[in-house]
Amino acid sequence: MELMKNKYLIFKDIEFNNVKVKNTTTLNLLPDIPSKYFSNDYIKNIKVQDDILLEALSFSLYENTDYWDILMILNDMNNMNELPVNYDIVLNRADIKLQKWKDKGKLLGKGINIDSIKEKYQEILETEINLNEKYRYMKYISHDDLSELTADLAKIASDVKINKNLII
Repeated sequence: MELMKNKYLIFKDIEFNNVKVKNTTTLNLLPDIPSKYFSNDYIKNIKVQDDILLEALSFSLYENTDYWDILMILNDMNNMNELPVNYDIVLNRADIKLQKWKDKGKLLGKGINIDSIKEKYQEILETEINLNEKYRYMKYISHDDLSELTADLAKIASDVKINKNLII
């Protein structure tokens, strides 16, 4: 059984708990997706709900979980864990960062008063909310255009392989 199958990003296979998985810590991209696929003719937008996984989003758009990586590419995502989460998690992240800030201030001997704590918390919380909302609306290619993209990428990969073999 293979977990986290994908179509466009190349990850080396590793074994994890006797299961074949992709090592997503090392990313190698296939040749660039043709720029025409980033135009308004191909790109659509979808509002993403809290706590959805990329594979679930891929399934809802394409009836197949294997296209999660194309969603990452289209949205210039660096990490699979950048999708929106529920507000309780955002608050928890802000609390943890505030505590680290307070601990650092104590180590440096800085006097921390209640007003500076409130101000810093608002700053941290605003940052966390903005990060959480960064991928609230995601780009995707319609199901109908996906076969055209797949064919173009297969041709590009084939051309690169041929050209690579010709280089002396």
